[in-house]
Amino acid sequence: MSDLSPNLDQWPLYRYHATLIRCVDGDTIEVACDLGMQITRVVHLRIRDVDTPEIYGRDATPAGTHAKNALQSLLEGRTLYVETFKGRKSFDRYIAWVFVIDDDGTWIDVTEWLIDNGWGVRV
Repeated sequence: MSDLSPNLDQWPLYRYHATLIRCVDGDTIEVACDLGMQITRVVHLRIRDVDTPEIYGRDATPAGTHAKNALQSLLEGRTLYVETFKGRKSFDRYIAWVFVIDDDGTWIDVTEWLIDNGWGVRV
């Protein structure tokens, strides 16, 4: 019998590697999420705690397209590190923390990056 007694409160549930398929707008992305065991699922993720200008509908502004393009530039070609929240959905999108690793090895919290660069506001 193993001595391992995992602390289930700290078990890394709902954490995934993903690759960007497309940016829907400045705070929603479509990704191919690696679920493990050679299983991949395409999902829409709402980036947690940030709101960016709209690109669709009557509230659409050019700033929305700029935010989307900036996000695409940040995420494209990188591995995304995603943590979703069980049962938390918004308009059929999972709500998630999203991180990437910069070229110098620094972890980037995408929510903070959007806010710090003026592309979104904290919600």
